Amino acid sequence: MPVRKIPKNYLVVTGRFASAKNGESHEFESLLERDHMILLEFDNEVKSFEVQPVRIPVPGVPQGYVPDARVVFKDPKRPAEIVEVKPKADLEQYAREFEPKFMAAKRYCEERDQLFVVKSEEDIRGPYLQNLKFLRRYKQRTPPPEQKDAVLQFIAAQGGKSSSDAIVDALGGPDRAAWLGTVWTMLVQGDLSADFESEFPVDVPVWIEAFQ
Repeated sequence: MPVRKIPKNYLVVTGRFASAKNGESHEFESLLERDHMILLEFDNEVKSFEVQPVRIPVPGVPQGYVPDARVVFKDPKRPAEIVEVKPKADLEQYAREFEPKFMAAKRYCEERDQLFVVKSEEDIRGPYLQNLKFLRRYKQRTPPPEQKDAVLQFIAAQGGKSSSDAIVDALGGPDRAAWLGTVWTMLVQGDLSADFESEFPVDVPVWIEAFQ
């Protein structure tokens, strides 16, 4: 349950992010926070996350400090992270204002075997995020099992590697759009692999991880 309600703000974009991982929607206070949630949603190492998770007392700050997110990982040995998301320019311009809040957050986390992490657009935005934004619409699709099997068999016959265009050219027939949707769904759901760290080209190379 968020400890702070995000107010309406006409200077930045606010909204809600629907998380299938958490089974609920979360408020965000900037597009950068929304982008961070997309990364968390698709990160297979993340078990769950919550926003506006805790109010940390800060000397001289009556309302205390509320960081943006708390992230829990599937690995029980990995400590949870309390995360602050801010543009790099704000971190530099308001460094003195943020310092007591961040120091209080570090102490709070150390006392609970957690980590305090500050992230900017340099940590969040890049080709990986852009690829996820492209694929996220396919995350909840359920392609016909026979299509998935056909895609896997075709790639296996090519030695475990192929590309989106090659698959659709070979299998799509008159229904290319549906087959391409199946490829994207298999990719975002983990049945196929690709280089998410580079911006996807028009024809995306894909492979079956077991062949690597």
